[in-house]
Amino acid sequence: MRRHVSFVSALLSCLVFALLLLRSDQTFAQTPSAIQGLHVVGNQILNGANEPIILRGVNRSGGEYMCIQGRGIWDGPTDAKSVQAIAAWHTNVIRIPLNEDCWLGINGVKPEYSGETYQKAVVDFVNLVNSYGQVAILELHWNAPGTTPADKQAPMPDADHTPAFWKELATTFKDNSAVIFDLFNEPYPDSNQDSEAAWTCWRDGGTCKGIDYEVAGFQQLVDTVRATGATNIIMIGGVQYSNALSGWLEYKPNDPTGNLVAAWHSYNFNVCSNVTCWERTIAPVKAQVPVIAGEIGENDCDHQYIDELMTWLDAKEIGYLAWTWDAWGADLCGSGPVLILDYDGTPTDYGIGFKERLNIHKLQVTLTPSPTAAPVTPTATPSASAELPAEASDLIAPREIAGKAVYIPFPVAIKLDGKLDDWSAIPFVTVDKGTLLSSDPAENGSLKFAVAADETTFYVAAAMVDKTIITGKHESNYWNEDSLEFYLNLSGDLAATTYNDKVFQFNINPSDIGKTDASKLNVNGTNFANAKVTGFVFKTSDGWGFEIGIDLADQQIVPAHGLEIGLQMQGNGANELDRNVKLIWSDKDTGDNSWQNPSLFGRGIFFKVGSTDIPTPTE
Repeated sequence: MRRHVSFVSALLSCLVFALLLLRSDQTFAQTPSAIQGLHVVGNQILNGANEPIILRGVNRSGGEYMCIQGRGIWDGPTDAKSVQAIAAWHTNVIRIPLNEDCWLGINGVKPEYSGETYQKAVVDFVNLVNSYGQVAILELHWNAPGTTPADKQAPMPDADHTPAFWKELATTFKDNSAVIFDLFNEPYPDSNQDSEAAWTCWRDGGTCKGIDYEVAGFQQLVDTVRATGATNIIMIGGVQYSNALSGWLEYKPNDPTGNLVAAWHSYNFNVCSNVTCWERTIAPVKAQVPVIAGEIGENDCDHQYIDELMTWLDAKEIGYLAWTWDAWGADLCGSGPVLILDYDGTPTDYGIGFKERLNIHKLQVTLTPSPTAAPVTPTATPSASAELPAEASDLIAPREIAGKAVYIPFPVAIKLDGKLDDWSAIPFVTVDKGTLLSSDPAENGSLKFAVAADETTFYVAAAMVDKTIITGKHESNYWNEDSLEFYLNLSGDLAATTYNDKVFQFNINPSDIGKTDASKLNVNGTNFANAKVTGFVFKTSDGWGFEIGIDLADQQIVPAHGLEIGLQMQGNGANELDRNVKLIWSDKDTGDNSWQNPSLFGRGIFFKVGSTDIPTPTE
């Protein structure tokens, strides 16, 4: 049922609406130039200076549900401090979910949270967001037909109210090119099928299979927006909750401005949640039009899935926004991934991974390390004890792709002194899996390692949790001692199954703790004599570790962004009789066979600090 209003009410609404427009125009003019003039050219989004812009940011949920539930308009603060906290993560976009009943002031929503009050709140928040250099994506999240309250997600836009919603909203923001219109959150017509019927409904609307109301198709909504004179970029998500883009190009609505973007959502529980599917169904769309991953996340309180996803998206120059910047409680990560514990921006475990990725992109803009930095000759007296450094808030390399690849930042000035003071901005990898595990976490329960390089030297720092250090008990059988093994394949043949003179196993044990001559490091293993290795071994508060340098120039290896090498780390724990713990980093090695088969190594990928992309492993 359509809304009916009196002539007087309609006149008052128009007057208030006009005032909102006037107020908005005054504030829009203060929008930073980098996000003004957004438009589409080919498969890129450009700003008014015709510079490509890749959008990375967060969703700010609340505007879709608080009003319809009679609890307010926003969930949590939307003041300057709260936006500053978001911007401090180095975002450039915020997606704002909305409710059509609340915007239109219909279906019994409390007047203090709907109509002109709701509209003004949205305008004010968009203006604030823009003033902090953030593009605003406005999206219709909850809707419903007739007199049904819009209190949940629906499978498609409704013909009763959605065109009116977009007509009003587009009219309000048509003069603000730093606002993007995301027409509908997550379509799922034809009972959530990726079918011809679903895609036909998606574009054309009308009477659709599996939906008990008249649908407004996306061609109608594009036409509605453009009829207002708005040329803003429009995002349209695919079917199956915006996770499927298989029919997006074929059924793409006509847009006279050409400013259409494919919206895609990706969670670890979706059907399309692996690289094979992304390459098959998402990459072909990005080849022709811009794609924005409007929602990414995972429901396991971790960031392993989004780490892999963001690496792929970065390689394709696809922007992404994480769900969600809301302090709902970290214990709710299984039902709705939350990035923060509070609105000051304290990250959850899941949020840590996302924040660190944004930090990397920020560093690509602001860091300009010297490409000719010479390796530092150590002059300090090495210490017999050291600790892993506290991790810096801004890391200079991506975190590992778990068990598959680790990034090697370069050029990095490391002083080889056994103190680890200069490793805080380099991410350490934790290894607590393998073929033999300890029953006591304090006794060889885990190890950590990190890697870095300058123009001529490859650096490794590692530490093992080990409350009882066993060394010198097994004569020449060094592999049965407590030891750390680091492997490199510098041959260029990463599929090689046998060792050659460019494949190395470096076995280092605690017997060198306290030695002060880096050149006298005791190394065992395979082909270790073919490499120049220097470094120190030290105690830690809960075990022991090492810091070593391997001469790359001697191996005729020149670090280059994206260059891949074979890499493996293993930790061995021993008792008085024999080795009883084997911690192994690479997922490929499930039987402790890296010592004889280098194809089981993971990958090391050189990452030039300040580069503009994050390379992915070739397999």
